[in-house]
Amino acid sequence: MTGNLNSRFASQILKPGEGPVLGWSLFGGGKKLGGQLKFVDDDLGVQPLVGVRVTGGYSYYWREAHTDKDGKFRIPEKWTFKIDFEANFDSDDFLLEDGHSSYGEDLEIEHNNYKSDWNETFTGDIAKWCVVWTAAYQYWYGDNFGLKRPRQNTWYNWSLDIEVYYKNKKDYENLLPTSGPFIGCGAGESSGMYKAFAGLEEICISTYGKSSRQIYSTTIHEVGHTSHYWNTSESLSDFFDLPYGFRNTYTRGLEYIFQKNRYGSVNLSYIKDYTGIIPDLIDDDSRTADGKKNIDKVKGFSMVDIEKAIFATKSLNEMKTYIKNNYPSGKNGRSYTHSDLDKLFDYWLNI
Repeated sequence: MTGNLNSRFASQILKPGEGPVLGWSLFGGGKKLGGQLKFVDDDLGVQPLVGVRVTGGYSYYWREAHTDKDGKFRIPEKWTFKIDFEANFDSDDFLLEDGHSSYGEDLEIEHNNYKSDWNETFTGDIAKWCVVWTAAYQYWYGDNFGLKRPRQNTWYNWSLDIEVYYKNKKDYENLLPTSGPFIGCGAGESSGMYKAFAGLEEICISTYGKSSRQIYSTTIHEVGHTSHYWNTSESLSDFFDLPYGFRNTYTRGLEYIFQKNRYGSVNLSYIKDYTGIIPDLIDDDSRTADGKKNIDKVKGFSMVDIEKAIFATKSLNEMKTYIKNNYPSGKNGRSYTHSDLDKLFDYWLNI
């Protein structure tokens, strides 16, 4: 809380996924301690918990590491006595907070008074925290398919708070309404919310009663909003002036790409403000993403192509014109006619 850890051991702090450096033994003996952290995903089973910061030590003497791609970590130095472990869901650019806390308590897991490795597979509510972390971590630091990274922590802002609501539905549903200036994206029965006001941003994710796939997809969706804002707009008002359906078409498309990659299939709904234009631009299925019409004669676009088009425009109609002018058919696997593109966009704009 005082920042002593960072100031005393700044040279020991590791990057996400980086292995610990060798440290000298304070007591000339003891043994190195570490472990492996995993969690249960409803669809995928046991998965490694990647990139979390794990501290180990006691009193005022602590060292830290980050879990690697297999969820493994090793605390620097050798330890003679029993130590306390703590897994922290934080990074340079974002952190997870307890949505039920009145003061924004950081989410963390303690494992105290041990003289052995910490090997654990998390279930229940903690596993749901792990899914939120996994989605956000992949978007910021992992394979994001060549897309723009979300907002970065700089001198004029700080890491983005992601509040996790896991104990009940009530606390999430009682959040501020999403109507009004500079507040947006998520309301009612939704599972996620992106809020911004007066230069401040936060994301709220409800995990209560939700599957791992839903939690993962919702987190990608909401993080996508901050990526859209930071990679295009000069002000919050500019961003929230964009049509609601335009913003959510982009983030629904992100869900499609990330969910398909992680789970091997997609389980999403598409409606007027959450259109299926992006899946239809990418796939080679002649039916629209909602399965209702056999009019999708467009295929072969990449998500990078689509993101560039969205970030350069301010509506779905502008996006369509940008595609015609910048992404000709017959190149890089794209196949369409202007007439087919018009028909596809008209369907989703008038659904």
